[in-house]
Amino acid sequence: MAAEVVHIEPASPTLRGPYVLADIDIVINSLPLAGNTYLPNPNLALAFDARAKSGHTLVNTYLDETRPARVQIRQLITDVLDKL
Repeated sequence: MAAEVVHIEPASPTLRGPYVLADIDIVINSLPLAGNTYLPNPNLALAFDARAKSGHTLVNTYLDETRPARVQIRQLITDVLDKL
């Protein structure tokens, strides 16, 4: 069995498992403007937070204990590990 990867803020059209991409991540969501023709669609709605103005910081955007992304990422990791 091949292992899956949990992608956090993926900047690649190639995914090997589930992903989390915030709608406020202006870095990743702007890449199509630079010629990247395909990226995964944002699948997490987050409110703007002044500590993470770009929406692209791993700790303050995606792993902050007060934000829903952390819970979603933990669940995805658990699901992938349960498949092993």
